[in-house]
Amino acid sequence: MGTTITPGRSAQRRITILGSTGSIGESTLSVLEHAASLGEANFTVEAMTANRNVEKLAEQARKFNPKFVAVADASLGDDLRAALAGTGIETGAGEAAVEEAACRDADWVMAAIVGAAGLKPTLKAAQRGADIALMLGLPRATAEAIRSLDEHWDGGGHAAGLSGTGIPLL
Repeated sequence: MGTTITPGRSAQRRITILGSTGSIGESTLSVLEHAASLGEANFTVEAMTANRNVEKLAEQARKFNPKFVAVADASLGDDLRAALAGTGIETGAGEAAVEEAACRDADWVMAAIVGAAGLKPTLKAAQRGADIALMLGLPRATAEAIRSLDEHWDGGGHAAGLSGTGIPLL
């Protein structure tokens, strides 16, 4: 099975990578692995996702041992399950599974899904981040501001459709 990378003195961070098989996702994994080898990173991977590249996602999952992996193309769910059979890694397929990955209990989410396909999971991760802000004891106003990062003055934003003075500011 994969390895939890834990060298260094810092507190262990749980990481999710949305779009781990693309160039940004692969670069993220490379940087994390390098930093861990130098003792500058202490992390586990909570979740990873890919659009269609089941082979690369399964390879990454065997190396980094996330708790959950998902492929956006629902028709590839059986292929992903077969590729990770016996590893103990949970799998999912389809848009809802990618959103589930974004909502998993991670300290840090790399949103590396290109274009409109990345919008919903990224917003789900941001919403969860605001909930974490409340659990950390940050003021409710700070949590609401985090939730509203993608609002637009004209109401054309994506989080809650707020506009103008209805958007919370710090």
